[in-house]
Amino acid sequence: MKNTIFEIILTIIPLIVTAITILIWYLKGYDEKLKTKGYLYHPPKGLNTLEVGYIYKGEVKEKDINSLLLYLASKKYLKIVEIKDSFSIIKLKDYKGNNKNLRLFFDNLFNGKNEIVEDELYDSFYKTTDSIRHNINKKINTTYFFNNRFYMNVIDILTVLSMFCIVTINYLEHAGKDINFWLVSIFMLFYILTCMPFKTMNSITKFVNRIFILVSFFFILVVGFDITKPAFLLNNFLYLLLIAVCNTVVLFMPKRNMEGNKILGQIKRFRNSIKYIDESKLKDLIKEDKDYVANIFPYAYTLGVTRNLIKVAEDIEASKPKYLEQINKDLTIRDNYKFLKKVTGNLDRRYGDDYY
Repeated sequence: MKNTIFEIILTIIPLIVTAITILIWYLKGYDEKLKTKGYLYHPPKGLNTLEVGYIYKGEVKEKDINSLLLYLASKKYLKIVEIKDSFSIIKLKDYKGNNKNLRLFFDNLFNGKNEIVEDELYDSFYKTTDSIRHNINKKINTTYFFNNRFYMNVIDILTVLSMFCIVTINYLEHAGKDINFWLVSIFMLFYILTCMPFKTMNSITKFVNRIFILVSFFFILVVGFDITKPAFLLNNFLYLLLIAVCNTVVLFMPKRNMEGNKILGQIKRFRNSIKYIDESKLKDLIKEDKDYVANIFPYAYTLGVTRNLIKVAEDIEASKPKYLEQINKDLTIRDNYKFLKKVTGNLDRRYGDDYY
């Protein structure tokens, strides 16, 4: 009788854990729906491309850090010059602003020099990426996001508890079998505790991490227990679904505060406006600012909406970016911006020449 009650308790715990994790996500991780109607053709004031990219995506990606090269070029701190089969970056003036990440990027990019060539980037630039990611996480998280690290850790601990209960249930159901319960449990806990997500992970890494946890857990059940019985398969399939829910919920925990939601709404409106901009509107914007396309391009790059902007700019024969010098002066605007994307992409080898 005691074992039966104990087994019932163990069975209920994973259900309770799943319900609690969903409740935590709803209260601490669910972003309110945003109103994104209307047009906005300029990014939120006071935010550079890295900050816009982070607020929009909820994480820092290499592409967002690389976009600072274009942002600083648009602000006339540097220019990009094509040389045969390569390029160089020339410093036009020192960075005098107060943005810590822009200063870190700029200073480490040139590293005391006034000009660098492509091959030098691999020695001077890559070292700054982790520092910038750490800085932006700290600044933006405290300004536009709630700190949900505690609740994410709670979900992870509850998930481990749920898994432990599932292993215990299987052990009790297979009493008398030659099963090393403690070895299986320790093996399971080792995998789970070493695979918990870290703050520096990007979304893809976290997703792969969680898939690895589920696969590892399933492997442990297969190795540790008899899976020939249909009832066993059904029960553990349901248990795996519960664990999958817990692991999925924690991926969506970052929650923006009121100011963060407000800025995100502006960014989405800006992104959609640039993505679907037409010739008539772009002509009007260029009348107000002849360098509009060149100044907006860094933001379009980090938000992934350069295709239509470049196409429309080429159709209306907009001016070429002044911060780019190419060998062939007769190249089209499309060629100009494609080259800029190649340069920016080369800051990180993971982005190819045709990356949009």
